[in-house]
Amino acid sequence: MDKPTYVFRRAARSPVVLACMLLLGLDWSAAAQNALVFNPEFDVNVEDWGIGAAQVNAWDADDADACPQSGSFSMTSTSGGEGSIVGAYAPECLTVSEGDEVRIEVTYRSPNPVALYLLQYTTANCSGDPTNSDAPTFPASAGWSRGAAGIVMATPTNVQSVRFIVTSADPDPNNWFTAKIDRAYLGYRSRVFADDFDGGSTCRWSSDAP
Repeated sequence: MDKPTYVFRRAARSPVVLACMLLLGLDWSAAAQNALVFNPEFDVNVEDWGIGAAQVNAWDADDADACPQSGSFSMTSTSGGEGSIVGAYAPECLTVSEGDEVRIEVTYRSPNPVALYLLQYTTANCSGDPTNSDAPTFPASAGWSRGAAGIVMATPTNVQSVRFIVTSADPDPNNWFTAKIDRAYLGYRSRVFADDFDGGSTCRWSSDAP
């Protein structure tokens, strides 16, 4: 199925794609240049994540690592078009240069394949209309599954900054479904810790001395 056009909006500041050929109405400032996606573990809510227009979004207590202090981002498709599609993109903006390898990762569960890729901008602050990078696709999974990839910026390229985006789609617009994501990651290197420490959360760490 060809990538459909999507209109995106920003998630509300409360608990509550897609393949995007075009993003409308984005006005984000560049975030700190580190290896973190904002709110990657959805410990409390789904705040500040951009979302597809034709979906219902909610914070869900179903955490990828069964962490009682955390949860996940639940997305349910609601309307047709070119397909039944859900997705989300992170507000974090990462500057890149020719030849850089950008690492992306997400833990997901979905009855349909999941695509993980980058929104590529010709500006240094992720402004303007993006293009899509290559999109590694990971198989449908009833349980929590990890998808990770490295995407190398082409040489030469006019791409100056990127954002993380994840989508899941069913080609039948009448097949509505729910997909969940957790443990999102964007950076210049692979994730170091097997848990969420370098994902910006310490939910699974204890301050008690042994």
